[in-house]
Amino acid sequence: MTNKNSSDDLDETDAEVDDVQDAQRDDAVFLNTGEFDKYEYDYFKLVLVIRTDLKMGKGKVAAQCSHAAVAAYKTARRVSSKAVKIWEKCGQAKIILKVDSEAELMKIAKQAKDMGLISNMIQDAGHTQIPAGSRTVCAIGPGPAKLIDQVTGHLKLF
Repeated sequence: MTNKNSSDDLDETDAEVDDVQDAQRDDAVFLNTGEFDKYEYDYFKLVLVIRTDLKMGKGKVAAQCSHAAVAAYKTARRVSSKAVKIWEKCGQAKIILKVDSEAELMKIAKQAKDMGLISNMIQDAGHTQIPAGSRTVCAIGPGPAKLIDQVTGHLKLF
């Protein structure tokens, strides 16, 4: 597994630092406009959007979703501890949705980024079922459900 924000080793890479800085700038669009405060008392969730066209086995899907959830949490802690605290108070909801293609996954990720939502794209390391670099899951959030639903509300449960 690789995340666009991480490498296989435990040290932060230059790319990880750059991506975190990009995420901080992206989140600043949403978090620093005062818009965030409107959602402070709303329900927060984390959505994991998985590709079904890769035909991953159940264990592979579970592993990729786990990677995405951990990456989302780590990114959120760095860029918005307030969002993490609210999400934790809401029970740390995690919803798994599905898309049928990489193009659809990328479209969802772009929409989330454009809205200033925290997002992470997971890419597989290619050691088992699928080719290295395959984008498998996009994590969106944690963040206000009302905003995340604007991006993912049309998707079906996995």
